[in-house]
Parts: sequence; structure tokens; C-alpha cells
Amino acid sequence: MRDFGGNGAFMKANLESCTYKGDYYGVPWFAETRCLFYNKDIFAEVGVKPPKTHDELVEVGKKIIAKKGKGTAISIAGTTAWDLLHNWAIILWGNGGELVDKTNSKAMFNGPEGVKAMKWYVNLVADGLAAEACAEYNQPQADAAFINGNVAMCYMGPWNVAGIMNDNPSLNYGVVEPPKGPKGKASFSGGSNLVILADSNAKKEAKEWIKFLIDEDNLIDYTKNLSKMLPAKVKAFKDPYYQSGDFKVFKDTLSYATAYPPLGCWGSIETAIVDEFKNVLADYVNGKYNDSTAQTYLDKAAKKVNAALAEEK
Repeated sequence: MRDFGGNGAFMKANLESCTYKGDYYGVPWFAETRCLFYNKDIFAEVGVKPPKTHDELVEVGKKIIAKKGKGTAISIAGTTAWDLLHNWAIILWGNGGELVDKTNSKAMFNGPEGVKAMKWYVNLVADGLAAEACAEYNQPQADAAFINGNVAMCYMGPWNVAGIMNDNPSLNYGVVEPPKGPKGKASFSGGSNLVILADSNAKKEAKEWIKFLIDEDNLIDYTKNLSKMLPAKVKAFKDPYYQSGDFKVFKDTLSYATAYPPLGCWGSIETAIVDEFKNVLADYVNGKYNDSTAQTYLDKAAKKVNAALAEEK
């Protein structure tokens, strides 16, 4: 990591995503996180302000649907979303929950915090804030409902700014940090990292290519003008583009966002959680959802995750 500026050169969560058992296996390149987009026109019409907490989001949402109709407050992803966990994890962490324990040996998401987070998510649909169709949406469908101006709120990422510019440039929207949970702020950190394969025949050239890609000027140009993502380097955020407006909100959110645990078995873990999450939503759609549904399926997911963790080398 010294060859690329040292570990202090990168945003904390993105650096953590490149580590495995204390060693670095990659270099952070660009980043993303999730914030709450809101429709300024709808908020002004209803007379509400952007929510700062989970409870406020529900309160604001109820006022919106009272005036605009059922399903107009927020759009969320459901059973057809491969990235379903990204949105729920924000609610889980905000409630003080964790996906796994600090030793990466036991599932934690099926505890009281996880159950509360799951019920809150499902209740967005059950209470009419989100449309019934959201229970089966994928993320692009949830995004489109907001971008088309049909709903007042949606958790989305910086790339959606480009989507709005392309699909509905007249949309009067704003971006705020994700509403806080009972235990504080939380968001998801993702992005892309760069690696050099151990058996590469061009390691010297690969190292120079990585240095080029993470050069501050090149990284700023790439994220600002092409990808609409976020730089993973701390110094890049000194650019004026990230000092005001929507991208300052993304920058501030990324500073405390959380990355998934860097585990070799992470693919199996995410699949297990998402599959059982989808079962929760499917039970809701099929009229089988009750007060114990969230706990039942989260416990099933935890058993699968614990089995995967037991195989982690």
C-alpha cells in the first residue's frame, strides 16, 4: 500500500474492503454510498421537510400519502433485487445491529436489531408508504419510480444523478444523508478496487497503471465527468465539486459508511441473507406475513451464514 500513497490516503471503509486478515490485497479506486433522494415539489406541496430519522421518515411519509395517495411516499427494492441487502443493511446498522460479530465467526443480523430493521422495511409497504408493487421491485424499478416523479423519496446512489440528468432533467430533487436510526447514522459503502494478479507477467506496468488511475486529477475527472461515482482517495475530495451540493452530501455520508466484512465466503453469506429476505417479502405478498415472519427467516439465514463462516479459512 506504501507504493500507492499509504493507508491514510484512502477512505476508511474502502480501504477495509481491500483487506483480509490484516493484509492488503487491493487498492481502492472509486466508491459509492447510498443517500435519501427527495422530490422538492412534493415536499413543498405537502408542507414537510426531509426526514432526519427513521421515525421522521415514517411520519413524513404518512403526511405525503394522506395528500397524494397510497404508495407515493417512497419506493424501495423487493424480491427481484439482487442488491436487496445494500438497502436493508443501512437500516440494520442504524438500529445498532451488525451482519456478523467482530471476530467474523457468528451471524448477528437475526438479533432484535435485525428483526426491528426488517419489520420497519416491510412496514413501508404494509403501511402504504411504498406501493404494494415495491415488494417485488428490483432496484432500477424503485429508482425509476422516483426519477419519473411518481414518489417522494428513494434511497439511491451518486450514479442516479446521471440517470436523472438523462431521463428527467426537470425533476426538482434534493439529496440528504440517510435518516438516522435509533443508534445513529449509517450507510452502505461500496465501489471498485484494483488488484495485480500474483501470476501477472506485467506487474511493473500494472502498478504504473494503478498509479495513473488513482492519480487525484484523473480520479476526479473520472468520477465527476464520466461515472458520477465517488473517489476513494481522501485528497480527491478537496476538489470544489465535492465541497457543496449533492456530492458534498455523498462525501459526508461516505465518511461514516460501512463496507461488508472482507471475507472469502462473503458471496455465500450475502446470498443466504438475500434469499431469506426475499422469502419475508414473498410471504407478505402472499398474505402469509405475521409478527414472527421476520425472526423465522432471519434465523434460517443465520444458520446458513454460520455454516459458511465455519468454513472460512
